[in-house]
Amino acid sequence: MENILIIHNPYSGNQKNFDDIKNKLIKIAGEQSFNLEFIETKKKHHATKIVKNTTKNYKYVFSMGGDGTFNELVAGNVKRENPYVLGHIPYGTTNDLRVSFGLSNDTLCAFNDLINGKSVSYDVLSVNNTPFTYAAGFGKLLSIPYETEKKNKVKYGYLAYFSDGVRDILTKKAKLYKVNYETNGKIRQINTSLLLISNSNQMGGLSIYKDSYMNDSKFEVLIGKTNSIIKLAIGFLQIQKFKKSKYYKIIRTDNLKVKIESNEDYKNWCIDGEKYEKKPKEYNIKILKKIKCRVSKKAKGYIS
Repeated sequence: MENILIIHNPYSGNQKNFDDIKNKLIKIAGEQSFNLEFIETKKKHHATKIVKNTTKNYKYVFSMGGDGTFNELVAGNVKRENPYVLGHIPYGTTNDLRVSFGLSNDTLCAFNDLINGKSVSYDVLSVNNTPFTYAAGFGKLLSIPYETEKKNKVKYGYLAYFSDGVRDILTKKAKLYKVNYETNGKIRQINTSLLLISNSNQMGGLSIYKDSYMNDSKFEVLIGKTNSIIKLAIGFLQIQKFKKSKYYKIIRTDNLKVKIESNEDYKNWCIDGEKYEKKPKEYNIKILKKIKCRVSKKAKGYIS
C-alpha cells in the first residue's frame, strides 16, 4: 500500500464532526489501496516544518484546513530537495482554493476528487521570498481576512468576512497610497487604494479573472486607481464581464517590484488570507518555484 499523509489544522473551520470524517477518510483510502496517516498541527507554521523535515516516502501529502494551511505545506515543500505532490482538502472558512482545484464542497467527495484526479504543475509565487499560493496584496478590504475574529469565522463562515467587509465599506473611506512599481524593466508611479497580486481566478469568494492560469509562469496584478468604493465595486463587475475597467490597472507579468512611497501609514499585506507580519517599504514579487499539485479531473485554469 502507498502512503498518503494528511496534515490537519484543528483550529480551522468547524471541527465538530472531525473524528467521524477522519474514520470515513481512512475507509475511503483503504478501499483504494492507500494507507492514510494524520498529523495534527500544534501552532502556526507547524505544517511547514512537518513537510520540510519529514523523510518518509509519501505518494501524496494533503492539507486539511483553510487555505492558509495549504500555504504552510507549500512553504515547506519548496525547501525540499525532492518535493512531494501536494493536495488540499478544504476544511476552512472561504476555501478559495477549493474552486481553483475543482473540488467538491463536501469533504469526503473532495478527498475522492484528489485521489482520482490529476497531478498538475503549479506556480508558487513569493513576496520577498515568502511563498504564497494564490493571492497577496494590501489596501482597501485586503486586511479583512486576517482581521475578522476567529470565533466569527467558525460560527458564520464566509458571512463573517462579508459582514466585516460591509462595515469597513460603510465606515471607512478608501485611502490612496503613492506607489512606485516596476515590471519588465519599466518603472511607473501610481496612486492606488488597493494592490492585489494573484495567480488564481478565485479570491475572497469572488471570481475576478475568467482566463487566469495557475501554471503559465505569469501572474495578475490588480491596481485600484480610485478611492471611491462605488467605482471600485463597479470596476470589479466590469472586469468580470469585459476583462477591463477604467477604475483599475491590470498587469500580467512574471515579475513585479513595489515600493510604497506614501508617508501615510498602511496596514500589513495579506498573504493567502493571513497577515504578513513584516512591513517593509519595498516588495519583490516573483515566481519562486514550480511544484506538483493534485487537483480534480474537472479543474480548470491549468495548461497541460
